[in-house]
Amino acid sequence: MADADNLLQELLAVFREEAQDHLAALGQLLVELEAEQEEASRKLLVETVFRRMHTLKGAAHAVNLVEVAEGCQDLEDLLAEVKRGERELERELFDRLHLGLDALTAQIFGGEGEPHPHPYPPLEGEGAQAPVGEEAQAPVGEEAQAPV
Repeated sequence: MADADNLLQELLAVFREEAQDHLAALGQLLVELEAEQEEASRKLLVETVFRRMHTLKGAAHAVNLVEVAEGCQDLEDLLAEVKRGERELERELFDRLHLGLDALTAQIFGGEGEPHPHPYPPLEGEGAQAPVGEEAQAPVGEEAQAPV
């Protein structure tokens, strides 16, 4: 069992490294997307953000971090709505995406087991919704168990 725990801790360390890269890139891509005015470039950036988020979600699943993967899925769903033309790229959406990234960062790298403190309001037309990652109480790896 100690070997499985050691392996999981090694996998979580690799996940954190990769997650840090993905989260930094996602933040930068969102800033670029906010500034971009050309429609074709915006579509390309939305697709790039969507794929990065999908990759982070898959990596979280690979190390059995279900809440992180669910948070990624929530953000991925918003991006999918943009891709389908069901949601506009508006300030409110960008705020929510940035707060979602902040929540994922707190969930993955956490501060002494404190939950992420940044609630965000629901987007227009939605009911009240907790922030992505709200349920996480400890940084990744402190309560994680080996995949079964």
